[in-house]
Amino acid sequence: MLIKDKIKTRRTELGLTLEEVASEAGVAKSTVKKWEDGVIGSMRLTNIKALARALSVEPVYLIFDDVDISGNLINEGGQIISSNSMNNGIIGKDNKENIILNEKPLPALDRAILAMCTGLDDAQKSEILSLATDMFSHNMRKNKKNKE
Repeated sequence: MLIKDKIKTRRTELGLTLEEVASEAGVAKSTVKKWEDGVIGSMRLTNIKALARALSVEPVYLIFDDVDISGNLINEGGQIISSNSMNNGIIGKDNKENIILNEKPLPALDRAILAMCTGLDDAQKSEILSLATDMFSHNMRKNKKNKE
């Protein structure tokens, strides 16, 4: 589902108006409408975080297709394949002793990135997410420009 569709669907599920979401996110009503219409293709991380808070979802839900509103990684069937509350980020048990199922193992580079982030506090993780999002957005713009 595209981010524009996620925004409108979630707003509707919560019974919120454009004005209410805009007020909670700290943006203009017209901005939320443009997000829902897909007119604004890229969003600042601060806006993604504020919008996620307004819609009661995790920011990663808005960014990635394979994440549910709680931030859990899901497969095409909608089943959770790794929980947002995971202890080690790979396969095993989370902090609540729930078994984490994963249909395919993570590539070595993904495991290395997760291992590096395990000991970081939330502020450090947020900073890394912000940098990664900026890098991802930059690469998307670069790829789009190269295709034109």
